[in-house]
Amino acid sequence: MASSLSLKRGRCESDSLSSARLSPVVVFSPGPGCTVSSDWMISWKEMLEDALDAVEVITVQQLYSSGELSRQYDAASYHGFCARMAARKYSGHPLVLAGRSLGSRLSCLVEAKEGVEVAAVICLGYPLEGMTGAVEDDEALMQVKAPVIFVQGSKDVFCPLGKLEATRKKMNCYNELHVVDGGNHSFRIGKRHLLANQLTQDEVEMKAVGVIASFISGCLRGAFLGRQVQQIQVASTLFPLNHHQNKDAGNTSSSLSPVVVFAPGSSAPSSSSWMFRWKVMLKNALDAIEVITFDYPYMIGEKKRAPPKAERLVRFHKDIVKQATEKYPGHPLILAGKAMGARQKGSNDVFCPFDMLQSVRQKLKCRSRLHVVDGGDHSLKISVEQKLEDGSTQHEADMDAVGAVASFVSSCLTHKKSQ
Repeated sequence: MASSLSLKRGRCESDSLSSARLSPVVVFSPGPGCTVSSDWMISWKEMLEDALDAVEVITVQQLYSSGELSRQYDAASYHGFCARMAARKYSGHPLVLAGRSLGSRLSCLVEAKEGVEVAAVICLGYPLEGMTGAVEDDEALMQVKAPVIFVQGSKDVFCPLGKLEATRKKMNCYNELHVVDGGNHSFRIGKRHLLANQLTQDEVEMKAVGVIASFISGCLRGAFLGRQVQQIQVASTLFPLNHHQNKDAGNTSSSLSPVVVFAPGSSAPSSSSWMFRWKVMLKNALDAIEVITFDYPYMIGEKKRAPPKAERLVRFHKDIVKQATEKYPGHPLILAGKAMGARQKGSNDVFCPFDMLQSVRQKLKCRSRLHVVDGGDHSLKISVEQKLEDGSTQHEADMDAVGAVASFVSSCLTHKKSQ
């Protein structure tokens, strides 16, 4: 009989726990030479708002950005004022401070000196060195009590990773580091590096945002409370499947990173935000060498056409799969799909009654597992009512689902290796 796994989020049992699971409010400050209206700030504001399921991401136009104020401690006071106003506006919601470049130092100063209760601090390109190369005063970092996550480019001239490691070891709070390989102070990566690693700038940034979201989720769950001070280098995947690492040439194919062919649904082409987001999450979670997405011919073009017979779709799909196996010989092949090809469902999915699915699963002659997104619809999106009822967030629901997928794939590859 097919196995079943249902991971439903538990109800909150106290007001304090319920408050801790509310969507956070984020106060986000730019650095010098970068205004809140810049493309970089707008892009990262939107990514953080979506990934953290934030009630609001408030960007703070620092006075030094307009030349009105130069002393960073005065700027920190202004930042602290904005943080207190945000906390007052969204009373009961966790407060997260974020900053780019000098804005990240201001966020640390606010947490350390302004008497604001902060759940976590996000430092995007922390400037450990000034323009002259001198090491800046790291007093603020030594006094921070809230958990801190650093996101740094490996080629950031304002923050040599070796010096940052030495500084992190002296900090008195829990902290993590995610390195953007090949990234500069703004995480931009050269075209040659991207081509050599078969990456895009969007994928790299989405991966960083995913790591941030996982870290903030842990902070809001209290996962780091009472833990001894640690300095952690974040792994390259959110759910690393360690047995996939190709450590030597003699490893079997099942020890290699998998290649995933990800089929779209009729209402979600490969260019949709849903497909792009899940492509990135699956690539990170499965440590996949590549997640290949495609569009069926009837989905291409402005005029929507009825899908052809299933046999033609299957033949087209098989051609994509064949190309993937030829491109990555020996790598485990995983087929994934939205809607018609999906193996996850929401409890409110009108296209897949739960009882009917369970009946079908009992007839299957293969191993199967079911993960239910509590309150999720056909696109696994949970309702506002569900969020309010149990304090859940869309990001947590998605990460639970991706974690279940990673666990299942890991067990499949382990089972294959043992045969």
